[in-house]
Amino acid sequence: MVFTAGSALLDAVVLSVVSQGGTYGYKITQDVRKIMDVSESTLYPVLRRLQKDGCLETYDMEFQGRNRRYYKITSNGMIVLDNYRNEWRNFSNNVNGLQFDTANLVESGFSLEICNESIDKKNLDLLMGGFMTKEEYLNQLKMHLNALTQDELSEALQYYSDYFEEANDDQKVINELGSPEELAKIIIEKFANVPVKTEKETEETSQEEKKN
Repeated sequence: MVFTAGSALLDAVVLSVVSQGGTYGYKITQDVRKIMDVSESTLYPVLRRLQKDGCLETYDMEFQGRNRRYYKITSNGMIVLDNYRNEWRNFSNNVNGLQFDTANLVESGFSLEICNESIDKKNLDLLMGGFMTKEEYLNQLKMHLNALTQDELSEALQYYSDYFEEANDDQKVINELGSPEELAKIIIEKFANVPVKTEKETEETSQEEKKN
């Protein structure tokens, strides 16, 4: 089994870093370097390609008298990132389940190319969702629920925020709910099958209930 520390993994790390909020070139480089050793000259073409592929978009904001270019992930970028995260979780879980040291892995034919690239697996697990926090999960869920109305979105997010609080075990809840993308699809389908009442209909229903 091979998870190559090549362009796919670098794309995944960059998308995951940017998904945490609008960020700029220098900070992206510093955050990615917490995971793997890369140079600015390596990252710039990656950012440009991801932007061209519709995974990232840019906007400018004034900072200390000059314009600073920020990057943010798109809905298409989130879909790509979710796929990468699923692949990484499967890979990471397989590695964690093995009772071998690196030497034995090499001798057994298990190619762990990330070791040769000095990649911090623990930080990569955190970044790629191996140990996603409640806040990260809800932020991603919010992005995938952009088809809902504001009221529907607020209601859904409040429900699952309370769900996390009551369970008091973020990872257990995440394992139960599945990925934010999978949960969002279920929520949107449920809302689509529920007829939305007008304000007048809601008022009439309330009056009927009072009579009864």
